[in-house]
Amino acid sequence: MNSKRTIKKQKLVAFIYSAFDGVQLEEGIGLWEAQAEDNPLEDKEWEKQCLDKAKNDERNDWQKVSLENLIDCGDIINYIDAKGFRYYLPLWLLMDIGYDDEVIQKQFPHKMMVDIAFHLSRPLEVWANGKYENKFGDNKLSALNHDQKKCIATYFQYKMNIVKQKYQEYSIQFGSDESEFLNDKAYIALQKARDFWGNRIL
Repeated sequence: MNSKRTIKKQKLVAFIYSAFDGVQLEEGIGLWEAQAEDNPLEDKEWEKQCLDKAKNDERNDWQKVSLENLIDCGDIINYIDAKGFRYYLPLWLLMDIGYDDEVIQKQFPHKMMVDIAFHLSRPLEVWANGKYENKFGDNKLSALNHDQKKCIATYFQYKMNIVKQKYQEYSIQFGSDESEFLNDKAYIALQKARDFWGNRIL
């Protein structure tokens, strides 16, 4: 891995730990309680199993939440409240910058990571209007403080840097125009997301 990227990654990781230090779930919705809500077939036995597991959800220290539980519960963002979103967000961010789908598939076959970049950038006007709500009707931004929102903006800047660096590497290897990253659709989408979240902290 490129040393410059590593340094930036290390700074982002430190920022995530700092911004979410001491965050607890409190009375928020935990992983298995949310998983019980993600039950389109209305399977009562499945719901009971999830709620039984929810009794053991780690609620006081997000750093102690197991990767296995996080993966097992899958994509439950639409089923958690604002405090649940704040509690698990640092884990989803750290997973995204520290793992990839191939690693997850080797450790947890038939499972998938939460696509946190997608959730934090879909569509931005929904976030802007305060309408990113779940069935509980609360805005998932409501529990985040200044530094936590800044963390999201920094996360998108980090992902932008990765795209930009790929074009720089292509330029060195193939003699292509490294400024082409400015036209890359992924880069543009990340930039919009970074600017949006940057504006949330003003």
